[in-house]
Amino acid sequence: MAPSLREVPRALGPALAALNLACPIEAGFTFVFDRAPDFFAWPDAAFDRYRYLGAFHGERLVGYALCGVTRGFTGAAATPYFYAGDLRVHPAARGAGLAMQLTLAHLDVLPEDCPAGFFLVKEGNRPAEEMVKPSRRVPRVVHRPLCRLEAQNALLLRLPAPPGRARVRPAAAADLEPIAALVRRALGARLFGPAPDAAALAAAAERGRGPVRTYVAERGGRLVGTVTAWDQDDLRRTRVLRYPLGAHLLRGAYALGRRVFPGAPALPPAGGALRAVTLTRLAVADRDPAVLADLLGAVARDHRARGYHLIHLGFAHGDPLAAATRGYLTQRFCSRVWVALPRGGGDPPLPAGARDPYLDLAII
Repeated sequence: MAPSLREVPRALGPALAALNLACPIEAGFTFVFDRAPDFFAWPDAAFDRYRYLGAFHGERLVGYALCGVTRGFTGAAATPYFYAGDLRVHPAARGAGLAMQLTLAHLDVLPEDCPAGFFLVKEGNRPAEEMVKPSRRVPRVVHRPLCRLEAQNALLLRLPAPPGRARVRPAAAADLEPIAALVRRALGARLFGPAPDAAALAAAAERGRGPVRTYVAERGGRLVGTVTAWDQDDLRRTRVLRYPLGAHLLRGAYALGRRVFPGAPALPPAGGALRAVTLTRLAVADRDPAVLADLLGAVARDHRARGYHLIHLGFAHGDPLAAATRGYLTQRFCSRVWVALPRGGGDPPLPAGARDPYLDLAII
């Protein structure tokens, strides 16, 4: 019997959390994004509003997917847009394309105030790639390939010397308006790019939950870069379940590396959590990778001293800022990004800014 798809009420948070833990991720080691004690804490912090669709065998939850709404540039102005993701399907229910059925079901009930949205397909996931071919018709939307997203985990072991092109410091309250202006200039015309004012930045910091530190880079007395490092540990922490043989060798190499590069924290044992920060609202004037390298160096030094293991950051294909991570030991995860647009009376063109989207890992 095919599972039924319906909205998951908040009361089923424990069932969502249990299913999440039943779906570990294999990426050199086995881990889960632990959402305890409150499964909904992360979407509460990351989105203006959201909903979960679940796949049920009778009353048993066997899969779920999120549709979250936030604000960004969608081709003419900053409006609500959606992200469809946070997919989990119980191992016993896999093989029937249920994950993409959940995603496509979200697209079929696209929020009416969202002119656009996006979802990801992990590279190499052949069944999902087949299900989202452009020839597959979804009644209310057109979905098209947009770009490649490379998510990086930068290990805070060896920290390359920053180029010193900019002076980096923690942001102060007086920086809110200059930061907002820089973000609007650097990101406001890129698809899904934020266009905040100072009040919106202050409100986002309040809503963020968990430690949030914003940095600014100055050159010649002018603000040329900013980034926010968001510790989402209380919302979704990376908990290591198992280290396979290859990862045990990596842990040994890492331990030796700590002798060469003192100050790096030890990797956690199985059952422990990796401490990480996610870079969000990353804006650099003229897309200068040297400025981002200076910002990244400050974030890395500060957080390694506090016992963090990783920095999560990501780049759309072709972003010159990706060069800023050279010299770091990084783990990369690549996905294909698909944009979804309301079908209306025909097939809409890609919106302005689509060739250079801004994709925020804090909501992915």
